[in-house]
Amino acid sequence: MKLRNGIFVLLSLSMALLTACAKQIKVRCPSPEDNPSHHYLMGMEALDKGDLTVAGQKFERAHYCNESFAPAYAGLALVEARKAQSQTDPGYRRPMSSDL
Repeated sequence: MKLRNGIFVLLSLSMALLTACAKQIKVRCPSPEDNPSHHYLMGMEALDKGDLTVAGQKFERAHYCNESFAPAYAGLALVEARKAQSQTDPGYRRPMSSDL
């Protein structure tokens, strides 16, 4: 009986030590609503409404929550493309010499 209790204590201490030394995963967006997909969809809605500032913020948040979430990068590219379309400077869209 003492041997069984000793083994149990030893195993318990070993497990406690292993879990304490394990790599801790940092959760950036802990709540269920705070996930990359949600922010991406909210960004697309803002983009449809023409609100580029909010859309950019939502895509940035999606990227922050998950840096490997590719749609966040696509959303940011769409925001930049819309900003470029709204440029009124005539020299801004002038073709480069390599495009001629």
